[in-house]
Amino acid sequence: MNESNLRVRPLVSTDFEQVRPMLLDMGFVEDEGALAARFPALCTHLDWGLLGAFEDERLLGYAAAQDYGPHVRSGDSHRTAKLHDLYTAPDCRRRGWPAP
Repeated sequence: MNESNLRVRPLVSTDFEQVRPMLLDMGFVEDEGALAARFPALCTHLDWGLLGAFEDERLLGYAAAQDYGPHVRSGDSHRTAKLHDLYTAPDCRRRGWPAP
C-alpha cells in the first residue's frame, strides 16, 4: 500500500457497490434490499458518520458511527457517539502503517 494514495473521506451513495460486500461480511443483514435502500439515506444523515479509507479508487475499509448527542454531564463540549462498524478488507489487514 502506498500511503500517498491513501485517503479517508465520507462515503456517498455511489460507494455502495464497494461497501456492500463489507457490510455483508460483517454479518446480520436481515434484508439486502432494505440495506441498499437505507445506505444512501445514512450517507447524508446528520447523526451518522460513514467514512471510507480508499487507495486510489479502491475501498479498503469503512467506519460507521452514530452521534448520540450531548453528553449528560458536559453537554456539547463532549458529545457521545457509538461506533457501529469498523471494517478492513481481509487482504489489507495486519499491514500496519508505514512510519513517516
